[in-house]
Amino acid sequence: MGVKLKKSRSVSHGAMIEPLEGRRMLSASTTTELSLSTSSINIGQTISMMVTVTPTSGSSFPTGTVQIEEQNGGGDNLLGTVTLNAHGKGRLSTYRFYKGTDPIFAVYQGDSNFTSSTSATQNVVVAKGATIKTNDGLREVTAVAGTGVGAVSDYGITMNYTGYLDSGRKIGHEFQSTLDPGGQPFHVIVDQTSLIPGFTEGIHGMEVGEVRVLFIPSAIGYAGAKQMGIPVNSDLIFILQVLSIDLPQLGVTGSNSTALSSGAAPSANAGTDFGSVGVGSSSGSTTITLIASDTNAGLKFTSTPGDILAGADPGDFVLGQLTSNPSGGVEFTLTFTPKAHGTRTARIKILTDDAEHPTFTINIQGVGS
Repeated sequence: MGVKLKKSRSVSHGAMIEPLEGRRMLSASTTTELSLSTSSINIGQTISMMVTVTPTSGSSFPTGTVQIEEQNGGGDNLLGTVTLNAHGKGRLSTYRFYKGTDPIFAVYQGDSNFTSSTSATQNVVVAKGATIKTNDGLREVTAVAGTGVGAVSDYGITMNYTGYLDSGRKIGHEFQSTLDPGGQPFHVIVDQTSLIPGFTEGIHGMEVGEVRVLFIPSAIGYAGAKQMGIPVNSDLIFILQVLSIDLPQLGVTGSNSTALSSGAAPSANAGTDFGSVGVGSSSGSTTITLIASDTNAGLKFTSTPGDILAGADPGDFVLGQLTSNPSGGVEFTLTFTPKAHGTRTARIKILTDDAEHPTFTINIQGVGS
């Protein structure tokens, strides 16, 4: 009897569990709210957007992601994706807005416990701003000022960009952005990387942190060439944000490929200390190599090293002519020819457009015996 009772309870207990495990739990509904830091900007300026997803019942908060999108005649543009925090909130700051009146809305994607929901639409008025026009029709405006040295020919620039169609049936359509999921910043070398003419022209002078907007007419864009997502003869808008600039840097080596530091003491290993050499004789020559240590930035010499040998005894040292180096730099030879006994010293000044060390000094010495 007792055995039967236990068996009966066991079967009964199992029968109760099975329907509960297979029962589908209903998801709670949500509401999504979108608030903006401002509703009026110039193109290229940033707006901060706060998203709040609230459950209509219960005390827990929704999790997951919210997509914030911009409506326009060419189709919706994804401005960005926000991951909700423990309180169902998230924030996105972006400058990815096309000019004109942009309807913005947020879409909560839902999770295992909460259903998706869409916010009410809010309008952002995006003005063109005061542009500067060039002779070929390019218009540009700096929306956010940068700092530091402006990029010139042969400098490398790492940037984010977003491109829009500015004419045709899909006007306002975003055709490409490095800010899209999986996107990577874009690196160009000014006047070397193959780009459309308006883009090449428009990035000159950009500084780190700058956000610049380029309005490129089709003639200096892709013109009649077919491009994926870009109809022929399309006017374009690019919003660019500079992340970094490769400034030219001078690298100097002496004998034994020894790296030299500006102003360092003479060194026998580097070939800048020639040791003892008889008066009226000549030492063996040292080859000094000058090269841009960052190959993404051009390096320009603003003087010839042989013209600026200075110091106490410049006449005791002979500099050869600058010649091209197989590594892409230049080099010259240096020889010690003492004219008197005792320690003889001099220095070589190398002037370049290296922003950090525009004057590089090589100290040299030898002993006349």
